[in-house]
Amino acid sequence: MKSRWIFGSIVFLFLLGGCVRSEKEKEQTANLFIEYMFLGEKKQSFEKKFSQSKELIALSQQTRGIFQEGFIEGFLQTENQSISSLQLQELAATFFDRVKLVSTFSQVKMQQRKSVVQVWYEIYGLDMVGLMSQTLATFSQEVKQTQTILSENEKSEQLLIVFKESLQQTKRVEKPVTVKLLFVVDQKNKWKLKKDTGKQLEKLYYAFLLGKKNQVEYVKDLTQKIR
Repeated sequence: MKSRWIFGSIVFLFLLGGCVRSEKEKEQTANLFIEYMFLGEKKQSFEKKFSQSKELIALSQQTRGIFQEGFIEGFLQTENQSISSLQLQELAATFFDRVKLVSTFSQVKMQQRKSVVQVWYEIYGLDMVGLMSQTLATFSQEVKQTQTILSENEKSEQLLIVFKESLQQTKRVEKPVTVKLLFVVDQKNKWKLKKDTGKQLEKLYYAFLLGKKNQVEYVKDLTQKIR
């Protein structure tokens, strides 16, 4: 009887260990999605675990381009085109580097129903509200202290300098944004992003680049901050 109990315990522990490894593997795969899609890390592992890796890589690049245009060029580009395309590209690269440096994320919940896996992440992105309010406050103060009247070109150049300086001091937000993503797991245990989660992927970029759940919330909080 005692030997049966010991044997049963060994079987139970073996099965339990398998479940733990399975859950750990799912957690790692879910994290791998963000580690590559946003942070650009672990490309080979990403390609092995995700069946639509090429499409996702293209989607990531496309989404990054959209946000780059909206949040970098949209802020700096002026009618007189005083800031060159090269300057904007360099600034965009610096901006994304800073986001990756200060941002963090963690997986807070996972649920699986049949082949669909739902994952909730908490993302501490760049404090864009703090960055912009600091940039505008510093720029306004410097313009007031200038003895001569600056041209529009000179103002644009000065704004660019202030933005870069403020960017290097900007940290992550104190309050995280929760983002839920849906994945489908096929028979070969390869994952892919569920087709109807495009908005959630967009929310992922808002969380990292703005530290907010959407642009409306960002504009609202920035307006209140600079008043």
